[in-house]
Amino acid sequence: MSFRIAPSLLSADFARLRDEVQAIEAAGADLVHLDVMDNHYVPNLTVGPLVCKAIRPHLRIPIDVHLMVRPVDALAAAFADAGADIISFHPEASDHVDRTLQVIHDRGCRAGLVFNPATPLSWLDHALPEVDGGVKVDNIARIAGAGADTFVAGSAVFGAPDEGGGYRSVLQAFRLALEQAGRHSGASEAR
Repeated sequence: MSFRIAPSLLSADFARLRDEVQAIEAAGADLVHLDVMDNHYVPNLTVGPLVCKAIRPHLRIPIDVHLMVRPVDALAAAFADAGADIISFHPEASDHVDRTLQVIHDRGCRAGLVFNPATPLSWLDHALPEVDGGVKVDNIARIAGAGADTFVAGSAVFGAPDEGGGYRSVLQAFRLALEQAGRHSGASEAR
């Protein structure tokens, strides 16, 4: 299984956003993650499509957008048009999940669903394996063992100072933990 690490810009220094996205890409991030909150569906207010559009020219890696908004469709389309590559949303925030998935796919983006603990698992018929939030070096192997292949980590990445290889070091620590878990899992399966 191939694993992807996506630092969340919510923990980045917004005064240096271009430098931050370039630094995490240079350090080996697979994706850049944007947490989009509308102060209605969730109580915080964060970034809009203009931030996505502003960072797109400075990246070669995909932009992964997590929409915590209601309604979903118009913002999904706006982020796709702004350069997002992957757009995920909460199924309970959409009036018609299949239509929202189609809006995202029609614009050439990959789509995903995001689950809160109380979200019914019946939505899994439309889901892609994805974990967002709380990912740290000490738990990434357990999360991978549960079947995830993409890991969003904010403070675990941006909390590491970039001097002395901070971003690179933490991303390497994630990959090492995944590699060691894979070796351990493979060894036990071979018995």
